[in-house]
Amino acid sequence: MKYIYCLPGRTFPGVIEAVMTVTFYGVRGSIPTPLSGDAVNRKVVQAMNAVLKKKISSAKGIAQEMKAESASFSTTYGGNTMCVEIADGDKRIILDGGSGLRAIGNKLMREKNGGIEAHILFSHFHVDHIHGVPFFVPIFIPGSKIHFYGGHDHVLSSISKYINPPFFPIAYEDLASTRSATILEPGKSYEIQGFTIRIHALNHPNGCYAYRIERGGKTVIYATDSEFMDRPPDEFRGYVDFFRGADCLIADAQYSIADSLIAKIGWGHSSCNIDIDLACDAAVKKLVFCHYDPLADDDELEQMLTEANEYLKVMHPKKKLALALAQEEAAFTV
Repeated sequence: MKYIYCLPGRTFPGVIEAVMTVTFYGVRGSIPTPLSGDAVNRKVVQAMNAVLKKKISSAKGIAQEMKAESASFSTTYGGNTMCVEIADGDKRIILDGGSGLRAIGNKLMREKNGGIEAHILFSHFHVDHIHGVPFFVPIFIPGSKIHFYGGHDHVLSSISKYINPPFFPIAYEDLASTRSATILEPGKSYEIQGFTIRIHALNHPNGCYAYRIERGGKTVIYATDSEFMDRPPDEFRGYVDFFRGADCLIADAQYSIADSLIAKIGWGHSSCNIDIDLACDAAVKKLVFCHYDPLADDDELEQMLTEANEYLKVMHPKKKLALALAQEEAAFTV
């Protein structure tokens, strides 16, 4: 396994022979979910107890202790809505424009103050996947080129309606950057920034698309916002074929299995258990959960991962599938 560090110093397991670096800037579903004051206080108390118990007296020792602990203890998995960067050197694509997109824009501005070119691929246009776009600073900068992509036929109209009064104080046509929109079609292959891109329709209200991203013999699948439960055999087989052999599958795990089976049928989201079954059928190497329920705190997310590993061990004992939780500002290599 290969690890790389990314702010705030957390690690993420990946695979050897890196071709793509995957960085999460948003991992939540539905609505941004900042840490509450109570949650911050609990983390502070946990940290203080650990320091006192181990009698750590130096700042360096405290920092090392925090780094060694889980995210629920020393930091957070994150509260921004979905936004993922996939990069190879100076080539990059951005998946979805949730509130995490703001941080990518700020990073790009620090790297190059003007003349930025960005390629943003949308799974769909529900508000939690586009509300970072008006706060993506390069879109306001003369000389910047912003390219939008999606499987829907309303890529440009959806974004322009959102960046317009009364929803936003600045009109879309007044933005200083140059912008374009490309409609992608299932069954076709596209070259974007040196990445080979294909899309596949998912089961979600108003439609949603998964992305298969390939480069240098490696494959990452981004499949958020989909309900895989009780689908017709041909449709389920289509998901398996599209995901087949991926080095990494980034998948929606917003609901518990009970919610998926009973309370929230038809809401268009998945659970860890169903994701695991699908990943095993498709011979995926690594499954990363994301699009977390806004009600789930860090402790609950780690419990979800524990239960997911137990499910994998019991239901698929012969499968070699690595499981992980997506965490904001953490990166892994493929």
